[in-house]
Amino acid sequence: MPINVDAADWNKAYEAHQNKQMTQKRAAQRSEAGDREEGSIVVKENRLAKINGYSVKRALGKGAFGEVFLGIKDGAQFAIKALTKLKKGGLGKPGAKGASTFDSAKAEIATLKKIQHPNCVHLFDVIFDHTHGQVFLVLEYVDGGVSQKTLPNGDLQLLPERVIWSHLRHFVMGLEYLHMHGIVHRDIKPENLMVTRPGRMYAGGAGVLKITDFGTSCFCEGDANAQHTAGTPPFFAPELCSKELSGTYDARVVDLWAAGVTIYMWICGRPPIPTPPAGSSAAATVMLMHNIANVEPQIAPPPEASEGLAVLITSLLTKKHEERLTLSQLRLHKWLTDGGEKPLPMQPVERVNITDADIAQAVTNREAMKVGSSAGPSSLGAALSLIGQGDRDGGWQREGVAAIRKRTTQAAADFWGKITASGHLAPHLPIVYSIEPVDADGNGSIDQTADGRDLVYDIHMQDLVAPMARPCAMAFVLGNRTVTQRELADQKPRAELLAALSALDDSTPTDDERAVGGVSALRYLTVLDSISSTSSLGLRIDSAKTIINDALEILPLPDGLTFNTLKNEDDLVAALRGFLQEDTRVAHAVLRKVQTARTAMERSSFLPSHVFLRSTLLLVYDDAARTARLELKMMNFPSCYELPTGASVNHTSAWDGTAECHEDGYLLGMRSLERLVLRVCDELGEALTSPRSAGRWSRKAESEGQVNAHRKSARG
Repeated sequence: MPINVDAADWNKAYEAHQNKQMTQKRAAQRSEAGDREEGSIVVKENRLAKINGYSVKRALGKGAFGEVFLGIKDGAQFAIKALTKLKKGGLGKPGAKGASTFDSAKAEIATLKKIQHPNCVHLFDVIFDHTHGQVFLVLEYVDGGVSQKTLPNGDLQLLPERVIWSHLRHFVMGLEYLHMHGIVHRDIKPENLMVTRPGRMYAGGAGVLKITDFGTSCFCEGDANAQHTAGTPPFFAPELCSKELSGTYDARVVDLWAAGVTIYMWICGRPPIPTPPAGSSAAATVMLMHNIANVEPQIAPPPEASEGLAVLITSLLTKKHEERLTLSQLRLHKWLTDGGEKPLPMQPVERVNITDADIAQAVTNREAMKVGSSAGPSSLGAALSLIGQGDRDGGWQREGVAAIRKRTTQAAADFWGKITASGHLAPHLPIVYSIEPVDADGNGSIDQTADGRDLVYDIHMQDLVAPMARPCAMAFVLGNRTVTQRELADQKPRAELLAALSALDDSTPTDDERAVGGVSALRYLTVLDSISSTSSLGLRIDSAKTIINDALEILPLPDGLTFNTLKNEDDLVAALRGFLQEDTRVAHAVLRKVQTARTAMERSSFLPSHVFLRSTLLLVYDDAARTARLELKMMNFPSCYELPTGASVNHTSAWDGTAECHEDGYLLGMRSLERLVLRVCDELGEALTSPRSAGRWSRKAESEGQVNAHRKSARG
C-alpha cells in the first residue's frame, strides 16, 4: 500500500530536525563544563520545588526507581528523572551478581551521556544529592508524551497506519544507531517511545519519535549480561524465555521482537500473546513467558491494515530468532520504503562507545564524557580503496561524508541482500542503505558487465570511517582458498599475471610460461596463496594504513617482506602490533570484536550453506579516539555464492584444489585472527599503558631476532 506522503518531504523534514537537534545539544554540551554536580534542592510543602537552576513544575510520571518531573530553566523545558530508590553498594559492573541499583543507574547515565541522535532522548545534566542518595537526570523533554495513549475507558488508543509508518521510520533510525554502537535497549515498548507534539512535518501529522529509558540497556561485546532476561515481560522475545536458547543468539534480536509487539499494539491495541492483568501473581508471569516461548502469536491486524504492514509485523514476530526480520531488512522493507521509492535517510555522522571507565565516572567526571563529531572528508580518501579493488567493476567510491557506493555484479548484490537477512551476521555488516540496478546511460535497461556475463548493481552503504578524524585501516582476506570456479574453467595465459608472478618471486615462472608470455589466474593465485599466510592460517593481510610519525602511511614491513609474503605468525603478530600502535587498550577492544564476530559466525546457519571466496574483513579505528571509534566489519563478497540444496561446508577444512570441493577456510581464518590478536594482547600486557609510536618494530626489525628482541622489551 503506498503511503500518501512525499518521502522527499519526510526526509527533508528529518534532516532539518536532525540539524536543529544536534546544534542545540552541542551548544548545551559546551556549556556543561560550568554546571555543578552537587544538588542544591529546595522542597516546599513536601514537594520538590527546585534543584540547582531548574524549577520543578509538576510530575510527569512514575517509574520503578522514582518519578519524572517537568523542569524549567532559562525558559526551556526539561524532563527531570529522579532516581530515588538507589541502594549504593559495591562498584561492580552493572548486571553482575551483587551489583547495586546505583551501579545500574551509573550504567544508564554513562550510556545517555554518549548518545547523540535525533531519535534518542538526550541527557543534558546529572545532579547528585549526596545527602539523600539521589541522582537527578536532566533529560530532553518530549512534549507529546508516550507513543500510545490510554483512553479513559482503559483501552489503548489505536494509531493510523500513516502515523505508524512515520513513527517506524524514526524508530528504525534510532534503533539502528544504538545497534551499530553495540547498545541493546532491551525494553522497547510504546511507553518507552516518546513523540513530540503532532505537526505538519511528517505523515498524518505525526511528531518525532524518540527512544527513551536506557535503564536495562547493555552492550553486545564482552557483556555476559546481554543474554539475561531484562525489560517488560509482555515484550520478552521467545529466546529470553528459554534457558536452552541462552547464549545462542546476538542480543540485538530481542529488540526486533519487541518492536514487532509494539507495532502490533499500535495497530490493534493489544499484545499478540495474551498477558496477565496488572498486579497478577508471579506464577502468571511465568505462564506468560511459557506462552511466549511455546505458543505462536495470534497476529490478526484489523481488516483496514495493509497487507504490507501485516507482513512486516509477522516477519518481526518470528519465533526463530535467526529467521526474524533483521534491522537491515527492516530499513529496506517494501512497506516502510513504499517499494523502495521512499528510502530512509542515512545515519547522522556521530559516534558513541561506552567503557568501564565511563561507567565508573558517570557521576563524577563530566568532562571525560564529552562527545563530538569529526564529520568531514576522510584522510583515507576513497575509504575502501585499500581493499585493493581499484576501479575493477566500478570499485568503491565515497558519496558525501556518510556513504560508500560499491558498484558490483548482480550476483554479488544478491549475496549482500541475503546476508543482511541473517540475524547472526547482519550486525557485522555496515549499514546497507540501498541495493539497486544501474542504468548509467538511461536507456531503460540495466547495464551489463564488460564481459556480458552479469548485470551491474550499486550498493550504497555506511562509510565506516566517516566519523573518524584520523582513520587507520587494515583489510584481511579470509579463507585458505581464493580460486573461483571461473579461474578453474578459464586458464588462458595473461601477460600481466606473469609480471605479477615475477614480482612475487622471479624464480617461480617456468621457462614454458616465459616462452608463452603469460600465466593463468589459477597459476598466479595458487602461488600467491602458497607464499602468504593464506594456506596455513586461512587469512592474509591485504593492506594496512596507520599513523607513522604523525602521518597516515602504509604500514611499513621489514626488508624483504610484503603483505603478500607475510607468512610467519611472528611477523603477522608484529604487523598487527605496529598497526595498533602497540596500544594495549586498542588491542583488547579489537579482541572483543573479533571474538564477537567469530561467535556469530559459529552460530550462523547461513555460513554453512554459503561459500565465502575473496571476502574482506575490514578493521578500522580512529587514532584521535582509538577505542571510542573502532569497527570490524565483513565488507566485500565479490565471489561468494550459495551452495546447492543439501550441501554444506564447515569453513575450517582445506580446499582440495578441485571444482567439486567448496571448502574455503573462512572460519579457520577468523580463528587464526583471534589467536593472533590474543598473542598481541598477551605480548603488550596490561602494564603497557603508554601507546608507542606505530611502526617502530617495522622500521628497526630487519631480522627475526630484532623483532623478537623488541617483543621481549615490550613484555618488560
